[in-house]
Amino acid sequence: MKDRYVNGIQRLDAWFQGLVEIDHETKTVHLVHASVQQFFQTVPDKPNLAKFHVQAKEADLHLGEICITYLNFNDFKTTLSRRRPPLPPMAPDEICAQALSCEWSWAKLLILSRGIPSGRRRAADIDGVVASYARASDATVQETIINDHPFILYASAYWLLHTANFNEEQCRTWNQWRNMLIHGHELAASPVSEERHQGIDHALLVWASSTGHSSLFHVVATSRELVDQFYSSMFDHVLERNDTTLLSKMLSAGTWVSVPNSLCYRAAREGLLGIVQMLVKGGVDINAGMPDSHGVPFNLPLMASIETGQIGIMESLLQNGANPNSRTTSYRNALEPAAELGGFEGIQACQMLINAGAKPESGEQEPTARSTLGYNALQRACRRGEFEITRLLLDAGADANGTPKAAKADFPLQLSIRSENIPIIDILISHGADVNVQTSDGDAITPLLKACSLESPRLVIV
Repeated sequence: MKDRYVNGIQRLDAWFQGLVEIDHETKTVHLVHASVQQFFQTVPDKPNLAKFHVQAKEADLHLGEICITYLNFNDFKTTLSRRRPPLPPMAPDEICAQALSCEWSWAKLLILSRGIPSGRRRAADIDGVVASYARASDATVQETIINDHPFILYASAYWLLHTANFNEEQCRTWNQWRNMLIHGHELAASPVSEERHQGIDHALLVWASSTGHSSLFHVVATSRELVDQFYSSMFDHVLERNDTTLLSKMLSAGTWVSVPNSLCYRAAREGLLGIVQMLVKGGVDINAGMPDSHGVPFNLPLMASIETGQIGIMESLLQNGANPNSRTTSYRNALEPAAELGGFEGIQACQMLINAGAKPESGEQEPTARSTLGYNALQRACRRGEFEITRLLLDAGADANGTPKAAKADFPLQLSIRSENIPIIDILISHGADVNVQTSDGDAITPLLKACSLESPRLVIV
Protein backbone atom coordinates (compact mmCIF):
# COMPACT_ATOMS: atom_id res chain seq x y z
CA MET A 1 0.00 0.00 0.00
CA LYS A 2 2.85 2.33 0.72
CA ASP A 3 3.75 2.60 -2.99
CA ARG A 4 0.27 4.03 -3.65
CA TYR A 5 0.81 6.99 -1.32
CA VAL A 6 1.61 10.48 -2.45
CA ASN A 7 5.36 11.02 -2.18
CA GLY A 8 6.38 11.76 1.39
CA ILE A 9 3.00 11.03 2.97
CA GLN A 10 4.64 8.81 5.59
CA ARG A 11 6.59 11.84 6.83
CA LEU A 12 3.55 14.10 7.29
CA ASP A 13 3.21 13.21 10.95
CA ALA A 14 6.72 14.45 11.66
CA TRP A 15 6.34 17.53 9.46
CA PHE A 16 3.17 18.66 11.25
CA GLN A 17 4.49 17.73 14.69
CA GLY A 18 1.56 15.57 15.69
CA LEU A 19 -1.22 17.88 14.48
CA VAL A 20 -2.35 15.41 11.79
CA GLU A 21 -2.78 11.67 11.64
CA ILE A 22 -2.78 9.21 8.76
CA ASP A 23 -5.54 6.67 8.28
CA HIS A 24 -3.74 3.79 6.60
CA GLU A 25 -6.96 2.00 5.71
CA THR A 26 -8.58 4.86 3.82
CA LYS A 27 -5.25 6.47 2.86
CA THR A 28 -6.41 9.85 4.12
CA VAL A 29 -4.88 12.53 6.29
CA HIS A 30 -6.90 14.57 8.77
CA LEU A 31 -6.35 16.86 11.74
CA VAL A 32 -6.24 15.22 15.16
CA HIS A 33 -9.05 17.41 16.56
CA ALA A 34 -11.67 19.94 15.44
CA SER A 35 -10.04 22.60 17.64
CA VAL A 36 -6.90 22.40 15.48
CA GLN A 37 -8.94 23.12 12.37
CA GLN A 38 -10.68 26.02 14.12
CA PHE A 39 -7.29 27.45 15.14
CA PHE A 40 -5.99 27.47 11.57
CA GLN A 41 -9.21 28.88 10.07
CA THR A 42 -9.74 31.63 12.66
CA VAL A 43 -7.93 34.93 12.20
CA PRO A 44 -5.45 35.10 15.11
CA ASP A 45 -5.41 38.02 17.52
CA LYS A 46 -1.63 38.04 17.83
CA PRO A 47 0.42 39.23 14.83
CA ASN A 48 3.12 36.60 15.41
CA LEU A 49 0.52 33.88 14.69
CA ALA A 50 -0.69 35.44 11.44
CA LYS A 51 1.23 32.95 9.30
CA PHE A 52 -0.71 30.08 10.83
CA HIS A 53 -4.01 31.42 9.49
CA VAL A 54 -5.32 29.38 6.55
CA GLN A 55 -7.75 31.10 4.18
CA ALA A 56 -10.00 28.46 2.69
CA LYS A 57 -10.53 30.40 -0.55
CA GLU A 58 -6.80 30.79 -1.19
CA ALA A 59 -6.17 27.15 -0.31
CA ASP A 60 -8.91 26.07 -2.70
CA LEU A 61 -7.42 28.26 -5.43
CA HIS A 62 -3.99 26.72 -4.88
CA LEU A 63 -5.40 23.19 -5.01
CA GLY A 64 -7.17 24.04 -8.25
CA GLU A 65 -3.93 25.16 -9.88
CA ILE A 66 -2.19 22.00 -8.68
CA CYS A 67 -4.93 19.83 -10.23
CA ILE A 68 -4.83 21.67 -13.55
CA THR A 69 -1.03 21.56 -13.70
CA TYR A 70 -0.97 17.87 -12.79
CA LEU A 71 -3.53 16.89 -15.44
CA ASN A 72 -1.47 18.66 -18.10
CA PHE A 73 1.88 17.01 -17.35
CA ASN A 74 3.65 15.73 -20.46
CA ASP A 75 3.92 12.33 -18.76
CA PHE A 76 0.21 11.82 -19.37
CA LYS A 77 0.27 12.52 -23.11
CA THR A 78 -1.08 9.55 -25.06
CA THR A 79 0.02 10.74 -28.50
CA LEU A 80 2.04 8.53 -30.87
CA SER A 81 5.55 7.82 -29.70
CA ARG A 82 8.30 6.51 -31.99
CA ARG A 83 10.19 3.35 -31.10
CA ARG A 84 13.84 3.71 -32.05
CA PRO A 85 16.02 0.60 -32.27
CA PRO A 86 19.21 0.66 -30.19
CA LEU A 87 22.26 1.95 -32.04
CA PRO A 88 24.89 -0.73 -32.82
CA PRO A 89 28.30 -0.19 -31.25
CA MET A 90 30.88 1.37 -33.60
CA ALA A 91 34.63 1.45 -33.42
CA PRO A 92 36.35 4.89 -33.55
CA ASP A 93 37.96 4.16 -36.94
CA GLU A 94 34.53 3.29 -38.43
CA ILE A 95 33.08 6.57 -37.13
CA CYS A 96 35.89 8.52 -38.82
CA ALA A 97 35.46 6.59 -42.08
CA GLN A 98 31.71 7.30 -42.26
CA ALA A 99 32.23 10.97 -41.44
CA LEU A 100 34.84 11.38 -44.19
CA SER A 101 32.70 9.48 -46.71
CA CYS A 102 30.21 12.38 -46.72
CA GLU A 103 32.87 14.79 -47.96
CA TRP A 104 31.88 16.53 -51.25
CA SER A 105 34.01 16.04 -54.39
CA TRP A 106 34.29 18.28 -57.44
CA ALA A 107 32.76 15.52 -59.56
CA LYS A 108 29.65 15.34 -57.42
CA LEU A 109 29.26 19.14 -57.39
CA LEU A 110 29.58 19.26 -61.21
CA ILE A 111 26.89 16.58 -61.65
CA LEU A 112 24.49 18.41 -59.32
CA SER A 113 25.07 21.77 -61.05
CA ARG A 114 24.11 20.23 -64.43
CA GLY A 115 20.93 18.69 -63.05
CA ILE A 116 22.09 15.17 -63.87
CA PRO A 117 20.69 12.60 -61.47
CA SER A 118 23.46 10.84 -59.67
CA GLY A 119 21.45 7.66 -59.20
CA ARG A 120 18.00 6.22 -58.75
CA ARG A 121 16.19 7.50 -55.68
CA ARG A 122 14.44 5.08 -53.39
CA ALA A 123 10.68 5.41 -52.98
CA ALA A 124 9.54 6.64 -49.58
CA ASP A 125 8.90 3.69 -47.29
CA ILE A 126 5.59 4.97 -45.81
CA ASP A 127 4.59 1.64 -44.32
CA GLY A 128 7.93 1.32 -42.66
CA VAL A 129 7.72 4.77 -41.13
CA VAL A 130 4.20 4.18 -39.78
CA ALA A 131 5.29 0.81 -38.41
CA SER A 132 8.04 2.54 -36.46
CA TYR A 133 5.33 4.36 -34.48
CA ALA A 134 3.20 2.72 -31.83
CA ARG A 135 0.41 3.67 -29.50
CA ALA A 136 -0.56 1.71 -26.46
CA SER A 137 -4.22 0.94 -25.90
CA ASP A 138 -6.19 3.54 -23.92
CA ALA A 139 -6.94 1.03 -21.17
CA THR A 140 -3.27 0.13 -20.78
CA VAL A 141 -2.24 3.79 -20.74
CA GLN A 142 -4.86 4.65 -18.12
CA GLU A 143 -3.83 1.76 -15.88
CA THR A 144 -0.20 2.73 -16.13
CA ILE A 145 -0.92 6.38 -15.35
CA ILE A 146 -3.05 5.54 -12.28
CA ASN A 147 -0.53 3.06 -10.90
CA ASP A 148 2.41 5.40 -11.36
CA HIS A 149 0.59 8.60 -10.35
CA PRO A 150 -2.04 7.99 -7.62
CA PHE A 151 -2.88 11.71 -7.32
CA ILE A 152 -4.31 11.60 -10.85
CA LEU A 153 -7.56 10.11 -9.51
CA TYR A 154 -8.10 13.05 -7.17
CA ALA A 155 -7.11 15.67 -9.76
CA SER A 156 -9.41 14.10 -12.35
CA ALA A 157 -12.41 14.03 -10.00
CA TYR A 158 -12.03 17.44 -8.31
CA TRP A 159 -10.41 19.67 -10.93
CA LEU A 160 -13.67 21.59 -11.42
CA LEU A 161 -14.68 21.88 -7.76
CA HIS A 162 -11.33 23.43 -6.84
CA THR A 163 -11.53 26.00 -9.67
CA ALA A 164 -14.79 27.69 -8.66
CA ASN A 165 -12.89 30.86 -7.69
CA PHE A 166 -10.48 30.96 -10.62
CA ASN A 167 -9.84 34.33 -12.24
CA GLU A 168 -7.69 35.40 -15.13
CA GLU A 169 -5.73 37.97 -13.15
CA GLN A 170 -4.47 35.74 -10.33
CA CYS A 171 -4.34 32.22 -11.78
CA ARG A 172 -1.26 31.20 -13.75
CA THR A 173 -3.07 28.16 -15.17
CA TRP A 174 -6.09 30.12 -16.43
CA ASN A 175 -5.38 29.54 -20.14
CA GLN A 176 -4.82 25.81 -19.65
CA TRP A 177 -8.00 25.54 -17.58
CA ARG A 178 -10.03 27.54 -20.12
CA ASN A 179 -8.79 25.31 -22.92
CA MET A 180 -9.77 22.21 -20.92
CA LEU A 181 -13.27 23.58 -20.30
CA ILE A 182 -14.00 24.53 -23.90
CA HIS A 183 -12.28 21.69 -25.79
CA GLY A 184 -12.41 18.87 -23.25
CA HIS A 185 -9.62 16.79 -21.72
CA GLU A 186 -8.82 13.06 -21.79
CA LEU A 187 -8.04 12.80 -18.07
CA ALA A 188 -10.63 15.23 -16.64
CA ALA A 189 -13.84 13.69 -15.31
CA SER A 190 -17.21 15.30 -15.98
CA PRO A 191 -19.43 16.18 -12.98
CA VAL A 192 -22.60 15.61 -15.02
CA SER A 193 -21.86 12.30 -16.76
CA GLU A 194 -19.79 9.14 -16.40
CA GLU A 195 -17.69 10.05 -19.42
CA ARG A 196 -14.68 12.31 -19.53
CA HIS A 197 -15.20 16.06 -19.82
CA GLN A 198 -15.79 16.87 -23.49
CA GLY A 199 -16.73 20.55 -23.40
CA ILE A 200 -19.31 23.03 -22.12
CA ASP A 201 -22.98 22.17 -22.48
CA HIS A 202 -26.28 23.11 -20.86
CA ALA A 203 -26.06 20.36 -18.23
CA LEU A 204 -22.66 21.62 -17.10
CA LEU A 205 -23.98 25.18 -16.76
CA VAL A 206 -26.90 23.94 -14.64
CA TRP A 207 -24.39 22.16 -12.42
CA ALA A 208 -22.21 25.27 -12.23
CA SER A 209 -25.18 27.41 -11.22
CA SER A 210 -26.27 24.98 -8.50
CA THR A 211 -22.75 24.78 -7.05
CA GLY A 212 -21.94 28.48 -7.38
CA HIS A 213 -19.16 27.92 -9.93
CA SER A 214 -19.01 31.51 -11.22
CA SER A 215 -15.65 31.09 -12.94
CA LEU A 216 -17.12 28.66 -15.46
CA PHE A 217 -19.69 31.27 -16.48
CA HIS A 218 -16.91 33.84 -16.86
CA VAL A 219 -15.17 31.51 -19.31
CA VAL A 220 -18.36 31.22 -21.34
CA ALA A 221 -18.68 35.02 -21.30
CA THR A 222 -15.34 35.37 -23.09
CA SER A 223 -16.67 33.50 -26.14
CA ARG A 224 -19.32 35.14 -28.31
CA GLU A 225 -20.30 31.76 -29.75
CA LEU A 226 -20.87 30.26 -26.28
CA VAL A 227 -22.69 33.34 -24.97
CA ASP A 228 -25.11 33.32 -27.89
CA GLN A 229 -25.69 29.60 -27.33
CA PHE A 230 -26.23 29.66 -23.56
CA TYR A 231 -27.40 33.22 -22.84
CA SER A 232 -30.58 32.05 -21.09
CA SER A 233 -28.69 30.02 -18.48
CA MET A 234 -26.15 32.81 -18.20
CA PHE A 235 -28.78 35.45 -17.44
CA ASP A 236 -30.40 33.19 -14.85
CA HIS A 237 -27.04 32.93 -13.12
CA VAL A 238 -26.47 36.69 -13.30
CA LEU A 239 -29.77 37.32 -11.50
CA GLU A 240 -29.30 34.54 -8.97
CA ARG A 241 -25.79 35.67 -7.99
CA ASN A 242 -26.19 39.39 -8.76
CA ASP A 243 -22.99 39.07 -10.81
CA THR A 244 -22.42 42.45 -12.45
CA THR A 245 -18.90 41.50 -13.54
CA LEU A 246 -20.21 38.56 -15.54
CA LEU A 247 -22.99 40.69 -17.03
CA SER A 248 -20.43 43.25 -18.18
CA LYS A 249 -18.51 40.55 -20.06
CA MET A 250 -21.70 39.21 -21.59
CA LEU A 251 -22.86 42.60 -22.82
CA SER A 252 -19.52 43.16 -24.51
CA ALA A 253 -19.48 39.70 -26.11
CA GLY A 254 -23.10 38.96 -27.00
CA THR A 255 -25.41 40.16 -29.73
CA TRP A 256 -29.08 40.22 -28.65
CA VAL A 257 -32.12 42.34 -29.35
CA SER A 258 -34.86 41.74 -26.79
CA VAL A 259 -33.24 39.52 -24.16
CA PRO A 260 -31.61 42.33 -22.13
CA ASN A 261 -35.02 44.04 -21.96
CA SER A 262 -36.59 41.04 -20.28
CA LEU A 263 -33.52 40.74 -18.06
CA CYS A 264 -33.94 44.36 -17.01
CA TYR A 265 -37.58 43.68 -16.14
CA ARG A 266 -36.62 40.67 -14.01
CA ALA A 267 -33.80 42.55 -12.29
CA ALA A 268 -36.10 45.48 -11.50
CA ARG A 269 -38.67 43.11 -10.05
CA GLU A 270 -36.09 41.39 -7.84
CA GLY A 271 -34.52 44.64 -6.64
CA LEU A 272 -31.10 44.19 -8.29
CA LEU A 273 -30.15 47.83 -8.68
CA GLY A 274 -26.61 47.15 -9.92
CA ILE A 275 -27.88 44.90 -12.72
CA VAL A 276 -30.50 47.46 -13.77
CA GLN A 277 -27.98 50.31 -13.81
CA MET A 278 -25.50 48.27 -15.86
CA LEU A 279 -28.17 47.34 -18.40
CA VAL A 280 -29.28 50.97 -18.70
CA LYS A 281 -25.66 52.03 -19.15
CA GLY A 282 -25.29 49.31 -21.78
CA GLY A 283 -28.05 50.87 -23.86
CA VAL A 284 -31.11 48.79 -22.96
CA ASP A 285 -34.36 50.58 -23.87
CA ILE A 286 -36.22 50.68 -20.55
CA ASN A 287 -39.40 51.90 -22.27
CA ALA A 288 -39.59 48.86 -24.56
CA GLY A 289 -40.79 45.35 -23.87
CA MET A 290 -42.15 42.24 -25.54
CA PRO A 291 -45.34 43.47 -27.28
CA ASP A 292 -48.70 41.78 -27.68
CA SER A 293 -50.59 41.55 -30.97
CA HIS A 294 -51.60 45.22 -30.64
CA GLY A 295 -48.06 46.43 -30.01
CA VAL A 296 -48.63 47.03 -26.28
CA PRO A 297 -45.77 45.67 -24.11
CA PHE A 298 -46.65 42.96 -21.63
CA ASN A 299 -44.40 44.47 -18.99
CA LEU A 300 -41.86 47.21 -18.35
CA PRO A 301 -39.07 47.56 -15.77
CA LEU A 302 -40.73 50.60 -14.19
CA MET A 303 -43.99 48.73 -13.60
CA ALA A 304 -42.10 45.74 -12.18
CA SER A 305 -40.19 47.88 -9.70
CA ILE A 306 -43.41 49.54 -8.50
CA GLU A 307 -45.30 46.26 -8.12
CA THR A 308 -42.66 44.89 -5.75
CA GLY A 309 -42.00 48.17 -3.93
CA GLN A 310 -38.44 48.65 -5.25
CA ILE A 311 -38.44 52.42 -4.72
CA GLY A 312 -34.69 52.81 -5.29
CA ILE A 313 -34.84 51.08 -8.65
CA MET A 314 -37.95 53.02 -9.59
CA GLU A 315 -36.15 56.29 -8.83
CA SER A 316 -33.12 55.21 -10.87
CA LEU A 317 -35.30 54.28 -13.85
CA LEU A 318 -37.13 57.61 -13.77
CA GLN A 319 -33.80 59.45 -13.63
CA ASN A 320 -32.67 57.52 -16.70
CA GLY A 321 -35.71 58.37 -18.79
CA ALA A 322 -38.38 55.82 -17.92
CA ASN A 323 -41.76 57.14 -19.10
CA PRO A 324 -44.31 57.11 -16.22
CA ASN A 325 -47.15 57.38 -18.75
CA SER A 326 -46.15 54.27 -20.72
CA ARG A 327 -48.88 51.69 -21.10
CA THR A 328 -48.70 47.89 -20.68
CA THR A 329 -51.25 45.12 -21.03
CA SER A 330 -51.90 45.39 -17.28
CA TYR A 331 -51.79 49.13 -16.58
CA ARG A 332 -52.59 52.40 -18.36
CA ASN A 333 -49.69 54.12 -16.65
CA ALA A 334 -47.34 53.72 -13.70
CA LEU A 335 -49.74 55.41 -11.25
CA GLU A 336 -52.02 52.36 -11.30
CA PRO A 337 -49.53 49.86 -9.80
CA ALA A 338 -48.40 52.59 -7.38
CA ALA A 339 -51.99 52.97 -6.15
CA GLU A 340 -52.26 49.19 -5.81
CA LEU A 341 -48.99 49.11 -3.86
CA GLY A 342 -50.48 51.31 -1.14
CA GLY A 343 -48.96 52.17 2.20
CA PHE A 344 -45.95 54.40 2.66
CA GLU A 345 -44.19 52.91 -0.38
CA GLY A 346 -47.27 53.56 -2.51
CA ILE A 347 -47.34 57.20 -1.39
CA GLN A 348 -43.63 57.55 -2.23
CA ALA A 349 -44.14 55.95 -5.62
CA CYS A 350 -47.10 58.17 -6.52
CA GLN A 351 -45.26 61.32 -5.48
CA MET A 352 -42.19 60.39 -7.55
CA LEU A 353 -44.30 59.55 -10.57
CA ILE A 354 -46.30 62.77 -10.39
CA ASN A 355 -43.06 64.75 -10.03
CA ALA A 356 -41.75 62.90 -13.11
CA GLY A 357 -44.78 63.93 -15.16
CA ALA A 358 -47.27 61.12 -14.63
CA LYS A 359 -50.85 62.17 -15.39
CA PRO A 360 -53.85 60.46 -13.76
CA GLU A 361 -56.09 59.10 -16.48
CA SER A 362 -59.59 60.49 -17.01
CA GLY A 363 -62.67 58.30 -17.28
CA GLU A 364 -62.70 58.45 -21.08
CA GLN A 365 -59.80 56.05 -21.63
CA GLU A 366 -60.49 52.42 -22.49
CA PRO A 367 -59.21 49.77 -20.08
CA THR A 368 -56.56 47.27 -21.11
CA ALA A 369 -57.45 43.62 -21.44
CA ARG A 370 -55.88 42.55 -18.16
CA SER A 371 -56.59 45.59 -15.98
CA THR A 372 -58.18 44.72 -12.65
CA LEU A 373 -61.87 45.38 -13.37
CA GLY A 374 -60.77 48.24 -15.61
CA TYR A 375 -60.06 50.46 -12.60
CA ASN A 376 -57.86 53.52 -13.03
CA ALA A 377 -55.41 54.79 -10.41
CA LEU A 378 -57.98 56.85 -8.46
CA GLN A 379 -60.46 53.97 -8.35
CA ARG A 380 -57.76 51.60 -7.11
CA ALA A 381 -56.79 54.02 -4.34
CA CYS A 382 -60.43 54.50 -3.28
CA ARG A 383 -61.10 50.79 -3.30
CA ARG A 384 -58.06 50.15 -1.07
CA GLY A 385 -58.89 53.05 1.25
CA GLU A 386 -55.62 54.88 0.56
CA PHE A 387 -56.43 58.45 1.61
CA GLU A 388 -53.00 60.02 0.97
CA ILE A 389 -52.73 58.44 -2.46
CA THR A 390 -56.26 59.59 -3.26
CA ARG A 391 -55.36 63.13 -2.24
CA LEU A 392 -52.18 63.09 -4.35
CA LEU A 393 -54.08 61.89 -7.40
CA LEU A 394 -56.87 64.45 -6.99
CA ASP A 395 -54.36 67.27 -6.49
CA ALA A 396 -52.56 66.09 -9.65
CA GLY A 397 -55.74 66.44 -11.69
CA ALA A 398 -57.51 63.10 -11.38
CA ASP A 399 -61.21 63.29 -12.26
CA ALA A 400 -63.33 62.55 -9.17
CA ASN A 401 -66.10 61.37 -11.52
CA GLY A 402 -63.83 59.55 -13.93
CA THR A 403 -64.12 55.87 -14.69
CA PRO A 404 -63.06 53.71 -17.64
CA LYS A 405 -65.76 52.59 -20.02
CA ALA A 406 -66.13 49.12 -18.55
CA ALA A 407 -69.37 47.39 -17.66
CA LYS A 408 -70.55 48.09 -14.10
CA ALA A 409 -67.37 49.94 -13.18
CA ASP A 410 -68.05 51.79 -9.96
CA PHE A 411 -67.09 55.44 -9.62
CA PRO A 412 -64.51 56.46 -7.02
CA LEU A 413 -67.24 57.76 -4.69
CA GLN A 414 -69.16 54.49 -4.90
CA LEU A 415 -66.01 52.51 -4.07
CA SER A 416 -65.25 54.69 -1.05
CA ILE A 417 -68.85 54.37 0.19
CA ARG A 418 -68.60 50.60 -0.07
CA SER A 419 -65.59 50.65 2.25
CA GLU A 420 -67.27 53.35 4.43
CA ASN A 421 -64.14 55.50 4.30
CA ILE A 422 -65.36 58.90 5.52
CA PRO A 423 -62.13 60.91 4.84
CA ILE A 424 -61.98 59.71 1.22
CA ILE A 425 -65.69 60.41 0.73
CA ASP A 426 -65.18 63.95 2.01
CA ILE A 427 -62.17 64.67 -0.20
CA LEU A 428 -63.90 63.24 -3.28
CA ILE A 429 -66.98 65.41 -2.71
CA SER A 430 -64.75 68.44 -2.09
CA HIS A 431 -63.15 67.77 -5.50
CA GLY A 432 -66.54 67.67 -7.25
CA ALA A 433 -67.65 64.05 -6.98
CA ASP A 434 -71.30 63.78 -8.10
CA VAL A 435 -73.47 62.05 -5.48
CA ASN A 436 -76.13 61.35 -8.15
CA VAL A 437 -73.88 59.97 -10.88
CA GLN A 438 -74.78 56.64 -12.42
CA THR A 439 -72.43 53.94 -13.69
CA SER A 440 -71.38 54.05 -17.33
CA ASP A 441 -73.75 51.21 -18.29
CA GLY A 442 -76.79 53.18 -17.10
CA ASP A 443 -77.19 51.48 -13.72
CA ALA A 444 -79.61 53.53 -11.62
CA ILE A 445 -77.66 52.98 -8.40
CA THR A 446 -76.16 56.34 -7.46
CA PRO A 447 -73.64 56.93 -4.66
CA LEU A 448 -76.48 58.17 -2.45
CA LEU A 449 -78.50 55.01 -3.03
CA LYS A 450 -75.36 52.96 -2.48
CA ALA A 451 -74.91 54.60 0.93
CA CYS A 452 -78.49 53.89 1.89
CA SER A 453 -78.27 50.27 0.78
CA LEU A 454 -75.44 49.38 3.15
CA GLU A 455 -76.27 46.68 5.69
CA SER A 456 -75.67 49.17 8.49
CA PRO A 457 -76.12 52.60 6.93
CA ARG A 458 -74.20 55.32 8.72
CA LEU A 459 -75.99 58.63 8.97
CA VAL A 460 -72.75 60.54 8.58
CA ILE A 461 -72.27 58.99 5.11
CA VAL A 462 -75.83 59.68 3.98
